[in-house]
Amino acid sequence: EDFLVEEIPLYEPEGEGEHIYLFVEKKNLSTFDLIDIVARHFGVKRRDVGYAGLKDKAAITRQVVSIHTPGRTPEDFPMLQHPLVSVLWTDLHRNKLRLGHLRGNRFSIRIRNVSLDRVLDAQRVMKILHTRGVPNFFGPQRFGLSRSNHVLGRALVLDQPLELARALFRHDASPNVRAAYEAGDFQKALQICETWREPERCILQQLVRANATELDETLARRGVREMSSRGTRFWNSALQSAIFNEVLSRRLAAGTFDVVQPGDLAFKHVNGAVFRVGDGDEDAADLRHRLDTMEISPTGPLWGPKMMRPEREVEQLEIEALAAHDLTPEQIDGRRADGWKVLDGARRPLRIPLTDPEIEAGADEHGVYVRLAFDLPRGCYATTVLREVMKVDAAGSAEESEG
Repeated sequence: EDFLVEEIPLYEPEGEGEHIYLFVEKKNLSTFDLIDIVARHFGVKRRDVGYAGLKDKAAITRQVVSIHTPGRTPEDFPMLQHPLVSVLWTDLHRNKLRLGHLRGNRFSIRIRNVSLDRVLDAQRVMKILHTRGVPNFFGPQRFGLSRSNHVLGRALVLDQPLELARALFRHDASPNVRAAYEAGDFQKALQICETWREPERCILQQLVRANATELDETLARRGVREMSSRGTRFWNSALQSAIFNEVLSRRLAAGTFDVVQPGDLAFKHVNGAVFRVGDGDEDAADLRHRLDTMEISPTGPLWGPKMMRPEREVEQLEIEALAAHDLTPEQIDGRRADGWKVLDGARRPLRIPLTDPEIEAGADEHGVYVRLAFDLPRGCYATTVLREVMKVDAAGSAEESEG
């Protein structure tokens, strides 16, 4: 209850159409849990339920979902009743809500176990973040509970199915499943492996079918082929995220995360367009003004074969960050991993605007707290703001609101 996130919609429903829009508040449920509940209530398939972004489970979150119900209105259905879900309003619209159909998210976070004299320090940091922007790190949740999704992504990109499978059981599998796997009891491991752990089950099924005594390259490759593209794309995305974070860390250390250099690729926050920065002195004052007003920001890499590449020292820094993960541009650009397409690639701003900041101190039955509230664009993480404000690793304090 100390972590509240509310979607800022991209548009309002029109009041007519084939899609029912629900604005709901959920607690201790993932967005996918919510979709299951909504689909059952309206008697539709999961694919008929739309959402604009993924919201954290360990929080109170408010978001819109759409349900495709041609010829029917909210009045044709009973009220959705669930102990962890409340419907705040209903409406109709012409189109399905899709990932990315939101402007951003409003966060309200209470931080406990801090002294109230930290409020002035927090206010100072929030003012700096509001002025200079928030370092646009991917949060730790992007890398999974074991923080190893990028390791799996690297193995996938390099077409190393055996290393991928071994890493799965080394990092991701539950302790009981890992113990059975390491003991060579693959049948038991499969029996106790949770159904939602599809990647591990794909590998175990190959081992059981082959009556194998150990995992080899052939069985690992077959198991990887059985995995859903959704999971493997997430690993690829985690690898992109880890390399981006490396670039951002280096530019923060160099003091260049909020300035553009010759060869940089700059991001226009108003429309997401990217342009190359040249040498022209006549443009320097204009660029500085646009940076100061958060109109533009430098970008970092989401590596892929279709990604725009910077030039000069900026390109060299990004290649060095790639090398820190034992990868080369040629491996990223040319590799097609066992039938899975490497993500195309894109540019991501190194900083993002923090708007409408609020900060206050208070107390309730649980003790004193500092409350932070602010807006972030879609796909950005509150953890970075907390880390900057509190100067601690905020991995356990707030999660992702993506989309």
